Amino acid sequence: MKLSSAFRVSGLVAVLLAFAAPRAVAQQEAVAPGASPTHYKISKLTSLDKDYRQRARGVSGSSAKSKEWGVFDVTFLTQPTCISEISITYTVMLQQDKSMLPGDKPMTVFQTTVAYPDIVNLKGKEHTAGVVLQPGALARHGKPIGFAVQIFFDGQEVAAESEQLGILANRKSWWTDPVIMNSPNVARRDGCLMDRMQSPFQLIEIDNYEVSR
Repeated sequence: MKLSSAFRVSGLVAVLLAFAAPRAVAQQEAVAPGASPTHYKISKLTSLDKDYRQRARGVSGSSAKSKEWGVFDVTFLTQPTCISEISITYTVMLQQDKSMLPGDKPMTVFQTTVAYPDIVNLKGKEHTAGVVLQPGALARHGKPIGFAVQIFFDGQEVAAESEQLGILANRKSWWTDPVIMNSPNVARRDGCLMDRMQSPFQLIEIDNYEVSR
């Protein structure tokens, strides 16, 4: 009886250790991959020329009459083998030459944040993610003069980059400048800048883009 009890105790200890060991490893890994800015490098943003204007070809039979959307992508590299999740905040500012409606401001800023799980490093292959601006907003509010991307891991900004021109040309951190963002000449509009995976572009070159949560 004593020997049997010893085996039962030994077995229980083994089971507890089996559950405890992976948990300890998981706790160590959770704070490492993706936590450092050195784990990220933004290599390319959509340029603020005609490249951002795209039609959703192949979705509804694109033609010359198809609406033009604003498509804004970021390409980046990651170092760890796998990162559990990142989020990307996209900011786009447009400037118009002529107001379409009374009360329209000269500049309009659009912003959205998208979460991406399981960012896996496949032999140094670049990652691409992006957002889409609705045709009506693009037609009404003018041309982009600023496109900024911020990558976050666990609430910490680990990478940021931007494209800017015109009056923003010498303002590399314009999206964090309250003088610009809170200007009476700048309007903020929500809901028009969409996660690519929630837009008509979601099935176009889907394997080339990170999938959002």
